[in-house]
Amino acid sequence: MVRSKIVFFLEQSFQSYPTIPNPWKGYPILRYFRGTIPTYIRINTLRVKPKTLLNLMGKRGITAKPVSAELPFVAEIEHGDNVGYLPEHLAGYFYIQDLASVLAVLALAPSPSDKVLDGCAAPGGKTTLISQLMKNSGTVVANEIDKKRIVSLSSNVSRMGSTNVIITNEDLTQLPSPSWKECFDKILIDAPCTGDGLLPIRREKLLLLSAKKVAEHSNRQKQLLKTAIEMLKPGGVLVYSTCSFTIEQNEAVVKWFLENNTNVELLPVDIPFESFEGFVISDDDLSHRISSNVARLFPFPHRTIGFFISKFQKK
Repeated sequence: MVRSKIVFFLEQSFQSYPTIPNPWKGYPILRYFRGTIPTYIRINTLRVKPKTLLNLMGKRGITAKPVSAELPFVAEIEHGDNVGYLPEHLAGYFYIQDLASVLAVLALAPSPSDKVLDGCAAPGGKTTLISQLMKNSGTVVANEIDKKRIVSLSSNVSRMGSTNVIITNEDLTQLPSPSWKECFDKILIDAPCTGDGLLPIRREKLLLLSAKKVAEHSNRQKQLLKTAIEMLKPGGVLVYSTCSFTIEQNEAVVKWFLENNTNVELLPVDIPFESFEGFVISDDDLSHRISSNVARLFPFPHRTIGFFISKFQKK
């Protein structure tokens, strides 16, 4: 079975590291891969107020509640299905988006005066949330390397009414042009990864993990970060995230990035939601500092897809 082989691969991988996060101690690692992940919607405040939308959905037999007072524009569907077919969805009143994905953008904290790059943008959930938080001011450059995926990106940007977004088609493992150097106030790299964080909801579609696949993604992620820091202004903020459980695509990439870029400072991930600390991948000060500053989310107990978030500032 695909799922069982993926879990076995992850368990074997985690056991090769000396220290696990404190919340994990005393429980089998397998426990954290299990859990019910609800359908979340991110309400588009560019078009509608959260209370208004929830009332409209209630009249259609869809019950939803805000995740928290700190996240009034993110709601969990409690009753009802096929919300993607609602006219309110087609009108851009909401985006079906996992909570973890929203939290990565909140860690970036874009403001209306910023010039922001969403480096791996399709299908547009994070791009349009960035635009929403910026109140359609400033500039959002939504880059996607895959031309086929630009179709969905463009469609969602239009549907959500994100008028401050420019879509580009560049390979960000290389600097697109000299004009991109030190161009952005904030950059989000939600990097392509093995996608094993989706294990609880897409188990039948996942490819089997392997050390080779993990290494290939890790190498590409490092190249994306290498270019991202060139494009970031001094004092600018960079958020790196993945939907992978693996250490090699998360803490290990962060450690490589810090060791090879002396002009980068690791910042604590400040998000309005409970999260776990990261793995300590070796017994040194840097590894411990990484562990205490990054955020990990799991199906249990967080009720999200598996997700990793880290944050940096360019000196």
